[in-house]
Amino acid sequence: MTQSQDPGEDWGGPTPWQQPPQHLQQSSHQEPHPVGSGQPSRAGGHPPGIQWPQQQVWLHTPPEPPPTYLVQAVLVTVLCIFFPFAGVIALVFAAQTSQKIAAGDLPGAQKASRRARLWVIIGLVLGCSIWLLYAIGTALPSSTS
Repeated sequence: MTQSQDPGEDWGGPTPWQQPPQHLQQSSHQEPHPVGSGQPSRAGGHPPGIQWPQQQVWLHTPPEPPPTYLVQAVLVTVLCIFFPFAGVIALVFAAQTSQKIAAGDLPGAQKASRRARLWVIIGLVLGCSIWLLYAIGTALPSSTS
């Protein structure tokens, strides 16, 4: 029974993962050019013998801040005069969204933005339904004799 050899064991020569990359290997027939001799060096314009690390630059774009819904909150507050408190609550959450964006608290800003949107929708639905009921009530003929 034969034993399999460990991949890290020396088999008499370097394995591919133990060899330096091709562009960093020195060939025996080339003499390095002295620095400042006007001759190009092997490592992409750098002096011989210096290994410049490969740097990877990761560009991280920050996530977009959530919408504040400030304009919508003002419109709901002004136009839905029969039910303005929903617009006022939406204004408070819209202001919180702006403050949290300025402070760099994106999760908190997203939460405040969702709440501002919710109160804008609540104010819009209730305000429109009250306006609609008012319009229907004024359009019906009065039943006074």
